[in-house]
Amino acid sequence: MKKYVKDKNIAQLKEKPVNSPVWNDLLKIKDIYLKGRVMCVGNGQFTDFWRDSWCGMISLKEKFPDLFDICNETTGSVALFANRDYPKWLGERDGKFSVKSQYASLWAADTEDRNKNLWKAKIPLKIKVFMWLVKSNAILTKDNLSKKGCTPETIEHLFFGCAMARYCWSLVSIVIGADCRPSSFSQFWVWAAKYMPRHKKIFMVGLAAICWALWRTRNSICFEDKKCRFPTEIICLASSFLSYWAGLQKPQGKLELMMGAEALKNTALSFHPQEAPPEDVGLVLLR
Repeated sequence: MKKYVKDKNIAQLKEKPVNSPVWNDLLKIKDIYLKGRVMCVGNGQFTDFWRDSWCGMISLKEKFPDLFDICNETTGSVALFANRDYPKWLGERDGKFSVKSQYASLWAADTEDRNKNLWKAKIPLKIKVFMWLVKSNAILTKDNLSKKGCTPETIEHLFFGCAMARYCWSLVSIVIGADCRPSSFSQFWVWAAKYMPRHKKIFMVGLAAICWALWRTRNSICFEDKKCRFPTEIICLASSFLSYWAGLQKPQGKLELMMGAEALKNTALSFHPQEAPPEDVGLVLLR
């Protein structure tokens, strides 16, 4: 590893024909490794400004994707003090990386009873099936957009990366007091556990409401030639789902969802007070 890294930042290393096959294979999954560490900044020379997590739990590239896209210099480091930077692995108490902790982290992130949580979630069956298809990357997205030079409509792009999705998650972040928004499904679970540790039983319900609202809106635009006049329509639709599904929950969960739905809707309308859709928009699309 020292042969290839030397004094370089691993976040900036790329696959090369002259590298060994094993090293190139490791570079293919370096993003997984980077998500499990933070950088303790010394002189900043070995900390990538955009790609390393050095001022929070996620990188600035993930936190501000639009800024990264228009930035002319994306390979800069963070240069501050005389002490050398060093990575701190979050999976071990001593901060040192181990394959065991990486495996445990991946296993927990990918299989932490996700299927069990999904099928036990108190939401309509068709929504459970939809979320299972999403998890399995089996819903029909327009990946052929990439052939025309457009951003491919992947699962992650549709539910986290597109402008409407980023707007929705930004509002959710404001409501729960988070200083960042998730940019992928794997990040969602970490993000939700950090900012809503007392509401784990309704994580899946909230995720399903946002995803279902985005999916219904996307299909109305693509196949019914309808227009989404204001982004608040999606939030109000998601709020309607939460309110509707609240009736399926136990008393405490019902109260949490009702309060969350109201807070989400009010926050959206506080930013766009003149853009409120009809009160029955959610009920119409629920059918």
